[in-house]
Amino acid sequence: MSVILFNKNEVFKKMADSYETLESVYNRHFYGSAQAEEKKQAFYKALRRMYFANVATFLCQYHDGSPETGLDTLIDPFQELEGKNHYDYMPIEEAVNQFLQAWSALKYNLITNDGEMFVAKESYELLNNYASNLGSLLAEIMAKNLEDRRDEMKREYNVS
Repeated sequence: MSVILFNKNEVFKKMADSYETLESVYNRHFYGSAQAEEKKQAFYKALRRMYFANVATFLCQYHDGSPETGLDTLIDPFQELEGKNHYDYMPIEEAVNQFLQAWSALKYNLITNDGEMFVAKESYELLNNYASNLGSLLAEIMAKNLEDRRDEMKREYNVS
């Protein structure tokens, strides 16, 4: 297994885009709008910290004593990252899937070949809980869609 050092414009950008796309639906479902800005700041802080956990994993994976050439250009200070809301053309299911795939790739790349895991514990928990909540939200949305479709078919075929 090789640890991938992700550029902030890869998995982190996908996670941020998904967050922005799902933010209104997610917050309405779980928190309400009162905590939206606080939750957003915590999310982006967690992304930044997990980036540096990925950097730590990468560095520890390749600590064989040979200097990494160009390491200073590989590591981004990760000062800014802003996701884009794609709600108008990205279905909720796709945004959830995009987040979960990116989160899965990141989690996989936080473990060295020796089995040592590098995480920012609170940030990891925040993102893991967010991913879990997205799964619950998606299940509820899909159940509602099936229920609506069933009701529509009953009306269409005059079935009670």
